[in-house]
Formats: sequence, C-alpha cells, structure tokens
Amino acid sequence: MLLEEYKDTTIINCVLPNEPHYQGTIRCDLHFAQIHEMLKGAEGFVSIDSCLQHFSASTEKHGVVIWGSTRWTQFGYSHNKNLHFHMGKKWDESKFIDSDPRNNMVDCKIIVDQYKKLDKSKTVACATQ
Repeated sequence: MLLEEYKDTTIINCVLPNEPHYQGTIRCDLHFAQIHEMLKGAEGFVSIDSCLQHFSASTEKHGVVIWGSTRWTQFGYSHNKNLHFHMGKKWDESKFIDSDPRNNMVDCKIIVDQYKKLDKSKTVACATQ
C-alpha cells in the first residue's frame, strides 16, 4: 500500500539477512550505524518497535511505529505515531494486552493514513509521555 501511495519515493526495507524482502523496495541489511545515517536523509519511516524508532530521536525524523508486546509509553517517543492492533488510530493504554499475538497486525490503511498525518513540525524529543 505504501508503494501505491508513494510511487516516486524509494522505500528501503531494513531487515536482517534471514528476514523477508518486499517486492518494489530496496533491501538493506547494513550495519545499524549506516542505517542511522541514511535515516537522517529520509522523509520519514514506518517500523516496528526497533532501532529505527530509537534513531528517530537523534535524527529528528518522524515516523509510524507498530507495537507488539512492548508499549510505546515505556520505550517510545511522542513525536511518532504509535499504533497497535487493539487501538486503531490512537493509543489507549487500557486496551493493551502484551501477550496477544495480533498486537502488531495493524491495518495497512491506518498505517498509511497515520503516515500522511505526521506532524513534522512537532519537536522531536527523547522522552515518552
């Protein structure tokens, strides 16, 4: 869905060598320091709770983070859109179930919609709410 919406944008798939590749993207399994430097020049990112969302603080980039068994209120950043299967478009701590395997199964349309709504003028900070 991102490829359809952002036809003129290069999408880089940062994965480990044993993880799947998505057609129409550039596979990137570089060292994390190189990925950090690449993020500095990016428009934004879509990621699970991984190094990219942590890099977003030091690179001053905004993105969409999809959460699984961890919660953004512990490990995330408020300048990102933080999504979870049970929550739709807004984080609701009362709906968080850390053991539910569906946690990271967020609808693709919600991810793209939230990416479009990123407030890139919002201050990037290293603290959670």
